[in-house]
Order: sequence, then structure tokens, then C-alpha cells
Amino acid sequence: MSSSTALDPSSIEVLIAEDSPTQAERLKYTLERHGYRVTSTVNGRLALEAARARKPTVVISDVIMPEMSGYELCRSIKSDPTLADVPVILVTTLADPQDVIRGLECRADNFIIKPYDEHYLLSRIQFVLQNERIREPGPASAGVDIFFNGQQHTITADRSQILNLLLSTYEAAIQRNQEAVGMTQEIAMRKMVEQDLRKAHDELAVAKDAAESANRAKDQFLAILSHELRTPLTPVLALVSHLQTQRDLPEDLRDDLGMIRRNVEMEARLIDDLLDLTRIIRNKMELHYEQVDAHAAVRRSLELFVKPITEKKLNVKIDLQAEDFHLRADPSRLQQIFMNLLSNAVKFTAVGGQISIRSTNPTPGRIQFLICDDGIGVEPDVLPRLFTYFTQGERTVTRQYAGLGLGLSIAKSLVEMHQGTIAISSDGRDKGTTLCVDLPTTPAETLSPEVVTQAPAEQAPIVGPARHVLLVEDHHDTRNAMARLLKYFGCAVVTAGSVKEAMSLADRENFQLLVSDIGLPDGTGIDVVRHIKARYPIVAIAVSGFGNEDDIQRSLDAGFQMHMTKPVNVTTLRDAIDKLAG
Repeated sequence: MSSSTALDPSSIEVLIAEDSPTQAERLKYTLERHGYRVTSTVNGRLALEAARARKPTVVISDVIMPEMSGYELCRSIKSDPTLADVPVILVTTLADPQDVIRGLECRADNFIIKPYDEHYLLSRIQFVLQNERIREPGPASAGVDIFFNGQQHTITADRSQILNLLLSTYEAAIQRNQEAVGMTQEIAMRKMVEQDLRKAHDELAVAKDAAESANRAKDQFLAILSHELRTPLTPVLALVSHLQTQRDLPEDLRDDLGMIRRNVEMEARLIDDLLDLTRIIRNKMELHYEQVDAHAAVRRSLELFVKPITEKKLNVKIDLQAEDFHLRADPSRLQQIFMNLLSNAVKFTAVGGQISIRSTNPTPGRIQFLICDDGIGVEPDVLPRLFTYFTQGERTVTRQYAGLGLGLSIAKSLVEMHQGTIAISSDGRDKGTTLCVDLPTTPAETLSPEVVTQAPAEQAPIVGPARHVLLVEDHHDTRNAMARLLKYFGCAVVTAGSVKEAMSLADRENFQLLVSDIGLPDGTGIDVVRHIKARYPIVAIAVSGFGNEDDIQRSLDAGFQMHMTKPVNVTTLRDAIDKLAG
């Protein structure tokens, strides 16, 4: 129906019969909002009284109401000569086919199916009134008897009423069918979505399991790789360290041994960096906090670079001005931060270059370290990437300078774990670099003056009764080198290359000290220490290429007093023996 033929709503009086206050108010509000004049009643009896008092243009009635139903109301209106031409629209769910027959019997003009939308309601009213206008007056039907659903019914409505009612019923059926189709499609779509979600969930679970499995495999691979890389370094570092203690070495040989030792220690540092990276990524990095003198940590770190600084003739200026320089930190990790930053400064500064190390208290409760160099510098586009793992900048830098590109990224993670910040700046190529570390300070406790000791050039053998030592190591070269060192320390050493051999030796004689590898061909060093400690007390030191926190804790839980990670520093091993077995 076009808008040009629509009836003016302001000329139409609508009488509502609806016992539900909510439904009545909704219907009244909708019609009045579109310009209709509306009278609302709560049942059929009151509606009939209102219609007789003032003839409406159209009646909209609920079917089920108290006192008088919608069917009875419609029948009464159609039976009253003064109201017979008033169209009656019945509002129903049309859940029962019998409703159609009841509507025909009472001569209703149309149905509106619950629930209905606003557009459908308004179109029904216009449709009924337009059809009422074009209906030709004629004699009332004598009635038609029909049988439906096992019962006889007499239909007295005229042909146009019957046609309109049946058309509205048909239209309602189509609407319901469309709604059903839409609901069916929606249900089908929901099922498809649910199936897709279940499939995605299953795939995600599989992917998660695969990722976790890959992570476990990666961790296991790194642990094994670390062990296999560290083990061959141990005899090299042990023997080189031992040889360096000899006073009668020619100077050129002493220099060569120093070169070998530095490269072995560099290789061990690279392995440590890879393991540290794994710990950081897995959130397994543990910090052991205590009060630390940050200035002393800087000085200790700088001492480790005396050799390369001297060789490159670098001019290093130290200006530690901060008056508040105590931190709550992990001492070894704090020193690792400074070592990584100083390593970069020394590595990327040319021969004869300048390095400055400065500390200040920019604000109360903070300390700031500036490490500046006049080295190769960094291009602006490279700066944001320098704290990314395995990044060294341009390819020419990567090729020219050794390393994995992990130092700065590990330093950044460690600084942030200490509630600090780190930043890098450079004016470009060949214009130097500045690294800035900002950390929170803590009030200084009453501390004893730090005692600084320097290891003598030669390690003297242990004086006193020989310690009876069982050395368990399956790697032939490492076993021989460690045995020589222990004997040099004044120990009486018995060696074993397997768990079975170690247990057999421990059953035959009592040992005072056990130095054992963890990974052995027929078991682990943990099996050995448990076997011995079940028979007699013994001091035990684990020496292993497995150096994660979990590995160390397992060793300590099993009965080892100390877990040392290969390659073992000779001085550290001697000090541990003196401390534990003294």
C-alpha cells in the first residue's frame, strides 16, 4: 500500500481491549505515537460499553480476558446493528488451529499474531480499514455449516470478512514460517559456530600441548647442549689455570695461556647468556636480594676488563659522585649488569679511545650510572632494536665483533627485575654511545668495611693431612685434569667413571669428600651421593654442565653441599674444598 492511499491516523479512533497492563500500555503508546486516538479498556465487557457509548473506528482486542473474551466481544459488536460495520482485529498467539474457526464464527476481520512488531501492527490497521472502505454492502449471510477437527461450526461472516480473515491467517502462517526458517537458520548457524568453536578449542589445546612439549624439548635440548659444551671446557680451563700458577713459565707462554683462558671463559659466558635468556623468557630467573654497594660492584666489574683495556690502551675515567649508592639487589646479577654494559663499551671502542663511568643521585632514592664511550656509535634506526635478543646492529658490526647480541637484552631484563630502567643513546656512526642505568637505592646499613683480597699468583698446595677424595667423572680428559688439580691441592684422589664403579669404591672404603659429575652413563651423581650418605657422612660437591636453578636445587636436595657449574674455576673449587671439608 502506498503512502498516498493511507488513512490519516488522526481521524481514526482505536478501542483497545487488553487485560495485561504492560501490553495495553505498549499498544496505546505505539498507536498514539503515530497519531491515532486511543481508548483503552481492561476486558471485553468494558470495551463493549465503551463502543456503545462512543463508536470507534476499529477495535483491537486480546482473545483471552476475564468477564468477556475477545471472541465474545467481537460477536457482540457484529450482532449490534449500530456497531456491525466496526472492524475487529483479534490479537492472539494463533497456537491452536481452532482459533481460525472461532474467528470466523464471531466474524472477526483480522488477526494480529503475538508477538508482533510495530510495523506489522500499523500495516494491519491500515489494511483492515482500507478493505472496510471498499467493501460493498449486502445482505447478511445465512450461514455456512462446516465440520472442522471433528466439530460442526456455523459461519455467518460475509465473503469479504472470510477472505480477509483467511488472508491474515495465511499471512500470519507465512510470517511464522519465515520466523521458523530464520530460527532454524540461526540455530544451524549457532551449531556451526559452536562446532567451529569446539574445533578451534580442540586445535588450540593441541597447539598448546605442542607448544608446551616444544618448550620442554627446547629446555631439555639447551640443558643437554649446555652440558655437552661446558664439559670439554673444564679440563682446558683447569689445566690452564693450574699452569698459570707456575712461577718459572716463560713470559710468552704465560701470555698464550692467558689468551687460552680468556677464550675459554668467553665461551662459557656465551653458554651462560643462552641459559640466562631461557630463564628470563620462562620467568624462572631467581634473584637473591641483599644490601649491595653499587660502587663496589662497578669497581669489581671493571677489574675483569683490565687486560683488554690495557691491550687497547683505553683511557677509562671513573667519577662515582653519588652519595646514596646502596641498593637492595642480587649481588651477582647486579655485577652481571655492569659487566655486560662495560663489555660493550670496551668491545666497541677503538684503540686509544675514551670510556667514562659516572654515578649521580638525580633524585632522592635513585642512583644513575652513565657509561659513555667514543666508539663506533649507533645509527638512529638501530637504537630501538638494541635491547632485542640476538641483535648487534648492522651486519658489518655483527661480522666484525664477536658475540650473540644478548648482553644488552639480558642487562635490560635484570635492571627491570631490580625495579630500574635502562636507556641507550648515540648521535650516530662513530660518535660514541651512552648507556644510562637508573636504580632505586636503599638506606645504608651499618656495614663492616669491605675486605678486598687478591689471589696470589701461585696457588700453594693445601697444608695438613690429605683429604680422602672420591672423584666421579665420565669424561676422560676432565677426570684426569680434575684429579691432577685435587692432588696438587694435597688430596688423596680415587677416580670413578660411572655410578656402579663409584658405589663399589664407596662400599670398600670411607671417603671424606665426594666431587661428582651429575650426568653419568649409568645414572646420576645424585644416585652416588644418596648411596654413600645412607652408609656414612661425607662432604659432597656437585660439578656439572647442568646449571639451571632446578638442577642446582635437585643437587642440594639430594645431599650435595654445593653445586658448581662447569667449567670450574680452580680458585673457586679450592675455596669450596677448604670451606666445606676443612
